[in-house]
Amino acid sequence: MFKQIFITFIFLVSISLSYAQNSYFSPYSRYGIGDIADKNFGQAKAMGKSSIALRSKEHLNLNNPASYSEIDSLNFIFEVGYFNKYTNYSTNSQSINKNDANLSYITMGFPVTQWWGSSIGLLPYSTVGYDIKSSEVLPQVGTANYEYVGSGGLSKFYFGNSVKLFKNLSIGANMSYLFGSLVYAKSEVFLDDKYAFDYYFYDSTKVNDLFFDFGIQYSQKLKNNQEIILGGTFNNKNKINALRSQLIKTHLATAVSTVKDTDDEKGSLEFPMSFGFGISYSKLNKFLFVADYVQQNWSDTKFFGVSDSLSDSRLISAGLEYIPNSASLNNYFNRVRYRIGGYYSNSYMNINNNQINDFGITFGFGFPLRKTKTSFNLSVELGQRGTTTNNLIKEKYANICLNLTLHDFWFFKRKIE
Repeated sequence: MFKQIFITFIFLVSISLSYAQNSYFSPYSRYGIGDIADKNFGQAKAMGKSSIALRSKEHLNLNNPASYSEIDSLNFIFEVGYFNKYTNYSTNSQSINKNDANLSYITMGFPVTQWWGSSIGLLPYSTVGYDIKSSEVLPQVGTANYEYVGSGGLSKFYFGNSVKLFKNLSIGANMSYLFGSLVYAKSEVFLDDKYAFDYYFYDSTKVNDLFFDFGIQYSQKLKNNQEIILGGTFNNKNKINALRSQLIKTHLATAVSTVKDTDDEKGSLEFPMSFGFGISYSKLNKFLFVADYVQQNWSDTKFFGVSDSLSDSRLISAGLEYIPNSASLNNYFNRVRYRIGGYYSNSYMNINNNQINDFGITFGFGFPLRKTKTSFNLSVELGQRGTTTNNLIKEKYANICLNLTLHDFWFFKRKIE
């Protein structure tokens, strides 16, 4: 059963990917290290991306590694996620639509002992993708064409562990290997003035390094199968090793002048100190409420010693899950998990003294499979980032995510009689 479900899911995802454009695009990915990927998995995505105090025997939670110790001692969990994002980009004068689809993560979790749980997985960390063209007529120079192109991204392979220090207190840590490349290019070409220097810039940065993040969760049982969980996360400021290659050229008629040409220049990308707090309140197999606050101090970070247009980011989110009747035998939809949530964030991008905000609502469903803990999780995210004021770009997006959570027995031998 386990194998059949997995093969079916991968087959359906492969078909979907073959029809999707599968090309990432966002003008805002020009800044920093690009668009930072959402680390939340199926359950949390539908609840406003709130997960710091989320602790489950049925789902993995990368955002707070302290949650791994909740994995059942006989359970092996495998999760894979897929998304399809439709976005409308608009300015005061024009509008375009883009679609992007891809696998979003592959993870697994397993118990080591009754008090020690682990998780391992691969997922994107950030993505860069844009191709922006513009032109203007300059006095005494004439028409100038500008083009800005970016591609690439960073991925993360992590190995996390969590232990229960006491009955109600767990701590955890993720050790992550960050790798990938970020490519940025721009050009300025003057069409009418043969004495004006055309300008070409190319930058490729390769990243390979380790970093850590930490989490803690405290749970308190209440009457009538109710529970409160408090959670916290912390990332120290990290310098990630990187190699940068740059090429800067100017053209004048047939003459080409190389201003800069470096290969594999050693340096670092500073990742900010960040922290978050979360709370959850639940009644077993009935309802769950979660809320988060997260802050990342990007304003004091530098890339190869240079500051970018970055500000401290803040995220506030909350969500709710409701199950009508988890023990229902006659009505399947009474066992479905219904989820809803919302979020608001000040992103880390600050353009022309305008910090780019992002907000949205989420909703979704958890579809359980009979006689097993395996489930399909569907989430929908409707949001908006940016604005058309001050010559900026507004993004309106709809993101549909499908997550498959597979369960199997861990160290359990079946007997055939």
